[in-house]
Amino acid sequence: MLSFNGKLADNKAHLSWSTSRENSPVTFIVERSNDGRNFYLAGEVAAYNNDNNINHYSFTDPLFSDGIWYRVVMKTTTGKKKHSSVIQLKNNLTDFELSNIVNPFNTNLAFNIVIGASSAVSIELIDMAGKTILSGRQVVYTGTNSMNFGNTQTLPSGIYTLRVANKDRFIIRRVVKKN
Repeated sequence: MLSFNGKLADNKAHLSWSTSRENSPVTFIVERSNDGRNFYLAGEVAAYNNDNNINHYSFTDPLFSDGIWYRVVMKTTTGKKKHSSVIQLKNNLTDFELSNIVNPFNTNLAFNIVIGASSAVSIELIDMAGKTILSGRQVVYTGTNSMNFGNTQTLPSGIYTLRVANKDRFIIRRVVKKN
């Protein structure tokens, strides 16, 4: 799974995700939760099973209530499952914030960016000496966007700074890398 995003419109949750390399038949199970821990079926989406392209999917949950968490489960015909990251959708959307930061992290740093309007953001992981270790630029869409800052398995254990910039605004969080 390459991305997982969600936004609210007309009191419905509009979820979208993209995948690559679907080299075996899969089904996408969309799950919702009131507490972020216990998930229940919201619906299913059939996969394109196309391993040559990036595939884009969407699902609209008409039963949305404020503060619901969502995730997508990719299930193979043999029963093997892979879960997306979890996102939360709320009516009182802030203009720009980070949420659900997996801290401490190991092989990748996962977090959500919540944004009021689609934009390009810059993301940096900075060591304690102030040196930028990893950086990237990503387009995020109105609502909640699941992010994974990968390739962190070779970084030494320690404290790092996660810095996300949107136009002239910055969010800075301390994160811990554990091996």
